[in-house]
Amino acid sequence: MKGPLCEECVKSGILCDGCAEKQRNGEIGELDIQLARLLQKLEQRDLVRGASFERIFDINGLLVITTKGKVGPLVGKGGRVIRLLSKEFNRKVRVVSTLDDKTALRDLVAPARIQGINIVYKPGGEETKAIISREDKYKLITNLETLQKAANTIMDKAVVLEVK
Repeated sequence: MKGPLCEECVKSGILCDGCAEKQRNGEIGELDIQLARLLQKLEQRDLVRGASFERIFDINGLLVITTKGKVGPLVGKGGRVIRLLSKEFNRKVRVVSTLDDKTALRDLVAPARIQGINIVYKPGGEETKAIISREDKYKLITNLETLQKAANTIMDKAVVLEVK
């Protein structure tokens, strides 16, 4: 399992100087530590293989796990791993690949479909606008405002989600 913590810190439960510095700087939080330990336990039970994550964010009760790799190992076969994570944290969980903006937005709103993604240039800067199909609005895991806030957080830029 690859994550923001070193393997020794995950196994021992005590943060080394490097990981403690990351925590003081805000690069990792308590949820990151909990997720790393939980994934290690799941890996020992052979439920997770080759999983990696960057960060985990709590946005209005929705946990968003970001990864540079594939989301498959964190979702698990038939969604088994994500159900275990959701049960453990007692919240809805979404796994998002941050390889590019388009992939991140699609992972965030899945199983709803995005009809189009546009870059809108404004005097204050640019924003990314994603249009979600009206028929798929009921498929969203949570409300549109929470998803928009999550997109802004994980992409670190202005994102607007719209249903048309």
